[in-house]
Amino acid sequence: MLLSAVSARAFEFLDFSPIHFLLSVPADEGSLAHRRHVPSRLVTVESLTERLDLEKIFGRKAPLHIDLGCGDGSFVCALAQRMPNNNFLGIERLLNRVRTSARKAATLDNVRLLRMESFYAVRYLLPPESVERFYLLFPDPWPKRR
Repeated sequence: MLLSAVSARAFEFLDFSPIHFLLSVPADEGSLAHRRHVPSRLVTVESLTERLDLEKIFGRKAPLHIDLGCGDGSFVCALAQRMPNNNFLGIERLLNRVRTSARKAATLDNVRLLRMESFYAVRYLLPPESVERFYLLFPDPWPKRR
């Protein structure tokens, strides 16, 4: 399944700095002792042109569900708890939202988070026919200061 109706405006927000999957612990959080006891879940995407190795990222082969614009991670984490036999990838471009999501996903082995523009991730990084279901809930394509 491929998401086809995505605005070309998405490219205006692309950030080509290094891309990371932020999993259980945000990179700037926790002491050295804490990090020694928490399995490393930070996976760096080496190339913007190669498809993701989902089995390597999740450590297993399972149906993949993707939450596009996962926000604070509440939805993707709730789904992951209810469906432990599936893999869940939350994609969010805003760093603070990814950090909040990472805290919520800290105890969930079947959740991974990607900080990136959804359009790019879906079009260029996901292997063809690798996704069982996409979720797109209440997107805010142009966040404003509040």
